[in-house]
Amino acid sequence: MAVYRPEFVKEHGIDCIIDGEAEKVVGKFVRAALNGEDLPQYYEVPVEETPSLDEIPDIIAPSINDLVEIGRGCCRGCRFCSVTLRPLRWYPYDKILREIEVNMKIGNGVCLHAEDVMLYGSKSTIPDDEKLIKLHETVLEKCDGIGWSHCSLAAVASKPKLFTKISEIILQKQSCGAQKLA
Repeated sequence: MAVYRPEFVKEHGIDCIIDGEAEKVVGKFVRAALNGEDLPQYYEVPVEETPSLDEIPDIIAPSINDLVEIGRGCCRGCRFCSVTLRPLRWYPYDKILREIEVNMKIGNGVCLHAEDVMLYGSKSTIPDDEKLIKLHETVLEKCDGIGWSHCSLAAVASKPKLFTKISEIILQKQSCGAQKLA
């Protein structure tokens, strides 16, 4: 934003913008601000400062729209996209379930979030059937419904039968929930 809309930054009194995954860097910027030190107006987190899975903390309060992050990064490697320049990391099932538990305090469904939910567990642009099916079966043991934040047509087109299978798993759970209400 500071790079593309400097007037906006100035108009709204924004001191510092961190672009990227900030877990490993935000502390030093907060300390600098509290100590009255100069801050960069714009800081792009380099790949070397991207957090590992162990450095990404679990959420401690319910997220907006029941969003549950299941991974970070992207396997496509497009040069124009900063997300693909960072390492691909898929969250293990236990971390995903912990975050669902936090969100269940206010709701009973989740919205799975990644750059491409269909590629969960994959190391390439082709979905991993076993991991994606296990993810959905595991998540649906804890909640009544699932949504996805992002999915590419390319991933669906590469395995349309898998997409159908996942849809059936979700719809079966949702129809069972509807029957309980009737």
